[in-house]
Amino acid sequence: MIYQRSCRQALLSLPLLGSFLFFPSAHAMQPMADEEMSAAVAQDGVSVRLELLINAKADGSPMDGTGDEQIDCSSATDPCRFAMEFAGRDDKWLVFKGYSGILRINDIRLDAQAELGTVGSNAAYFNVAKFQGLGGACLLPGGCTVANLNVSPALRVSYPDTTPGFVTGANPAAQVSSGFTSLEIGIALDGIAVEFGNESVGPLANANNPFLGLNVGDVASATAPSKIAIGGNALIFGF
Repeated sequence: MIYQRSCRQALLSLPLLGSFLFFPSAHAMQPMADEEMSAAVAQDGVSVRLELLINAKADGSPMDGTGDEQIDCSSATDPCRFAMEFAGRDDKWLVFKGYSGILRINDIRLDAQAELGTVGSNAAYFNVAKFQGLGGACLLPGGCTVANLNVSPALRVSYPDTTPGFVTGANPAAQVSSGFTSLEIGIALDGIAVEFGNESVGPLANANNPFLGLNVGDVASATAPSKIAIGGNALIFGF
């Protein structure tokens, strides 16, 4: 049995879809004239932003009851907790106290790659087995070769190295960084304790001292999430 006192809901943000979901009917999509179509230059694709908040504010700090927040992780009653009771261990709870967290993944891009070009794949790292079935037959139209891979279309999942407009850099002495915004993660856990009682008592008890705590965050600010820069492409062939 898992007992959870409070948890903010996960938020899934799809920027390209959100504008259509939340615009009033007065701003419905309108057809474009031929002249407008001919002047438009774009590439089909989807940009995805994922955000998960658990007992945390948008900046990653624990909720403190200010504004319209209904819980305060630092209060004496400690609502930011969850507890687990294992089978055969009735009225014995493992209670995680004062927990909050944030996970934010920014700007995952999904689009098509028409072809890689002559330098698209590196023969030194090409593994033909990745494009073969269980019996060893090639699954790619045109053959499992570097040359064929370079001219084959692919579905591309890409991640820009940095947020546009920022330069990635770090100054360890000043504990300052910039441009590391691809992935943000922060976790705060005041402690884990073993508590006793039924499900209305044990999960909320504070009879025993915690024996383990955890904090994952920015070096310069304990409440700010750690930021990581990720760059690269993943290609799917043969569809």
